[in-house]
Amino acid sequence: MSLVPWQQGVVECLRELSDIDLQRRAWLEGMYELCPDPAELLCQIFDDTGVLAELNAGQAFSPKCDALLRKLHRMTDAVDVERRPEYLLEDPKWIEVTSMAKIALDEITKLSDSVQS
Repeated sequence: MSLVPWQQGVVECLRELSDIDLQRRAWLEGMYELCPDPAELLCQIFDDTGVLAELNAGQAFSPKCDALLRKLHRMTDAVDVERRPEYLLEDPKWIEVTSMAKIALDEITKLSDSVQS
């Protein structure tokens, strides 16, 4: 599957969301250009890319990938992204979100790789 630009944006956001070390460098070490703040990161992935609208309208990637993205979106509702980053990065719910983002990213990558092979 060749990714269209908005799908590529989702992949990039998932990379940032799944990389807790990147988040730590950005949010705790002041390397802000590496990754947006937590609230903006979630806004970028679900709103700015348009993936949430695509999921609501039908299929965004594949049934499996879409189910993972829907689950990820539900999981983010349980996280207070307005907390100070040092606490957020230790929050088990945030860690679960980053893990789910990695799972979704891996599935989308497999999907993309399998069609290109």
